[in-house]
Parts: sequence; C-alpha cells; structure tokens
Amino acid sequence: MNLAVVDQQLTKLLKNNGMICFPLSMQNKPIGVIALGVNEEDLRKIQSRQGLAIVLMRRIADCINAAQTKQEQGRLTKEREKLIQDAQLKVMIHEANNPLSIIRNYTSIIGFKLDKNDAVQDDLRVVREEIDRIGDIIRRFSNLAKDQPHDIKPVDINKFITDLIKVMQRSFFASINIKTQLDLDESLPPIITEPSALKQILTNLIMNTIEATPTSESLSVSTQDNVILNGTHFIEITFEDKGPGIPSHILANLFKPVISTKGKNHSGMGLHIVKNLVDELKGHISCKSNSKLGTRFQILIPRICNR
Repeated sequence: MNLAVVDQQLTKLLKNNGMICFPLSMQNKPIGVIALGVNEEDLRKIQSRQGLAIVLMRRIADCINAAQTKQEQGRLTKEREKLIQDAQLKVMIHEANNPLSIIRNYTSIIGFKLDKNDAVQDDLRVVREEIDRIGDIIRRFSNLAKDQPHDIKPVDINKFITDLIKVMQRSFFASINIKTQLDLDESLPPIITEPSALKQILTNLIMNTIEATPTSESLSVSTQDNVILNGTHFIEITFEDKGPGIPSHILANLFKPVISTKGKNHSGMGLHIVKNLVDELKGHISCKSNSKLGTRFQILIPRICNR
C-alpha cells in the first residue's frame, strides 16, 4: 500500500506497520481525530468489533465536549466576575475621591486664611501632596489606570529623599527618637522615572524601618550614581537600620504577600507592593539582614537621564 508522506510520518510516530483513524464529531461538527497504530491482526480485531469502536469514539467525543464546555463556562464566569469587580472598582474610586477632594479643598481654604509666610503653610502643602498621592495609589491599583500613561518626568533623587525624610522626621521619627544619616551622591543627575511610584517605594521602606528599629537607633540612607548590573546603568538607593534583623523564615519570602503579624492595621503587603513597583520601574530590589548588623535594602533604578 502506497501511503502519503504525512501518513508515513504518523505511522512511524505511532511505531507500527499501519494506522486506523476514527473521526470525532459532536452535533455533526468535527472536533478531532484519534489515530491508532495497528498491525494487520489489530486491524482485523477492530473491524470485527466496529460497532463497539464507534460507541467508544462517541463516548470520547462526549468527554472532550464536556471538558471544552466546562472550560468555556469557567472563562465566561471569570469574565463576568471581572466585569463586576471593574464596576465595583469604579464606584470605590469615585466614592474615595469625593472625601479626598473635600479634604484637599479645606486645606486650601485654611491656607488662604493664614499668612503666606506662616509655618503651617508648609505642613498644609505636605498634606495636599499626600492626598494627591493617595489618589495616585488608588488609580495605580485600579484596572482603569492600566492603559493610561504614567507620570514620567525628571526627578532629583537626592532632593526627593531629603524632602521625604523631613516629612517623616516631623510626623514619625521624633516621637520614637530615630536619628537619620544621609550620605547622598552629589554627582547624581536628575533621573527620568515615575515620582509617585518612587515615593511609595521609599515611604514603604521607611515605614518598615520605623516598625523594625528600636528607639534611639539610626536609619542610614545613601545614594550612588552609575551602578552597573549586567551591562545596564542604574542609580542606587540604600536603606540601612540597626534593628534586630529579619528572621530567616520571613527573609526567604520577604517580597511575597503574607499574613502580617503586626496587628489589624497591617496587611502584610508593604514589601510585596514595593517589589511590584520596583519591577514596574524596571529596577531591582534586594535585602541583606542579620541580628548583629541589622537590615539593608538596596534599590536599583534605571539611570535614564533623557526621554
């Protein structure tokens, strides 16, 4: 018997002298073919029980159809759930933005009532910036923001860190007596990056340090230009504390979402969020920690100086 090239290849693949093919259909629509490698004796046995073979093929077709139907139902269910979640998310964003707008407007009203040189003006500015950052965070983690361009612009990293530390000193550090040491590379140029993401990264790491560092200890923050990793140029930001270190079992899953042991106001998502944001910026984050030296976080942000 002369076989086509494809048939010869299939026969060879089935490791037999010949083959028999059974078409599979559902509601008169083809859904596949089953090819069995056979020899002459196998073929005679199958032909003598052709009715049974047909019943078996129908049963196989039914099983395949049931599996495909279940898969399609699962896909439709997920799509339906996503539509519901998106609708709920739109409502949440709208409702959350309303009180934020009111609070922001009131800070402006208070500012107008005060002298322009009043020291409180600077505090009100910080409050407005943090309100805006809450809005950015809400938009960032909503599906509505996924297709929108992020706010990318030049950032003076050293000034960015210095301003953030000043805010933290007034609001957190003073009450628990944490001292800060800055070692900032003055040659660092403005970096093209996303300010809101960077601020969220740094704030989360600082808050993590506050929770881990004993009172009267120090937090060291440093920057360095032109760190090269795998041929790519980055700028480096490091946070070091003299706390008790991170237990090894936590360190192994540091950037994964976990159930927090810090209490009901902590979700255990802080460092997981940091990792995701660093990834979005095409950067890298690492951590070294032990009970004697404390903890050191290293962040590498792409050194992009021009658009």
